[in-house]
Amino acid sequence: MSLTGKQIAIIVTSTALGLVVVLFIGVNVAASFARRVLPSYAAVSETSQRLTDTNTQFPEIDCTPVEWRDDITRQKRYAEGLMSCLDEMWSPVVDKALDGGNLVTPHVDMRFYGDDAPILCGEGAEDYGVSFYCSRNRTIRIWTYDGFSELDLVRVATHEYGHHLQEAMGLHSQLSMLSRLEEDPWVVMLWTKRLEAQAECLSGVSANHILPNLAEESVMEDDIDIPGEDPEDTHPSQANNRMWFDRGMQDGLSSCDTWSAPESEIR
Repeated sequence: MSLTGKQIAIIVTSTALGLVVVLFIGVNVAASFARRVLPSYAAVSETSQRLTDTNTQFPEIDCTPVEWRDDITRQKRYAEGLMSCLDEMWSPVVDKALDGGNLVTPHVDMRFYGDDAPILCGEGAEDYGVSFYCSRNRTIRIWTYDGFSELDLVRVATHEYGHHLQEAMGLHSQLSMLSRLEEDPWVVMLWTKRLEAQAECLSGVSANHILPNLAEESVMEDDIDIPGEDPEDTHPSQANNRMWFDRGMQDGLSSCDTWSAPESEIR
């Protein structure tokens, strides 16, 4: 059977239209997929607000870690006691924010400054002597030293636990993916500063709830004589760090939305 020129034209036109429709549908499906899968700054902010914008009350907690002593074994037990208190404090909030999500207790890896320590989070991901939280294995490494005090441990532990909360909410993974898509390193640096500022605010909330006397002492001992910032530092300035800790301590969880704060407050 032979086709007329008109029939051939109809077939070609129909095929072309079909390809256009398929292409159009494909583009829309891809765009929809990107919106659902690829992170955005707005998505990071929304995730944060699920944690900070809550009316869930913290339970009353009698937090009594072991008696403080100047030896690393005892200090580790103290830190593990703090983790238990923090789990009890934050579980209702995280469970509600994640609609039944389970808050896993972070591991504590305590090391004395000067000793060898295995790499926890990969080459280049940690600096010797600097305490940190590793999201890949939910471990908090705390460096202790001669003169390391109970107050020092509480500040470090509650700050790193703040990062543990961010990990539980999915903030770390969202921000990590978003940072890989961003071409401007300064923008990525500012995002990291916002993450650190929030961890410091959550530290103030935590310390004030489980050990209010030590939290108050911490504020009185803070040194803010050097208010400047290092542009290369992933943390806010000393003055801004203190401001965020104070906000968390005085104003509570709702004050810890660092993702909508002006840049001047997180630099």
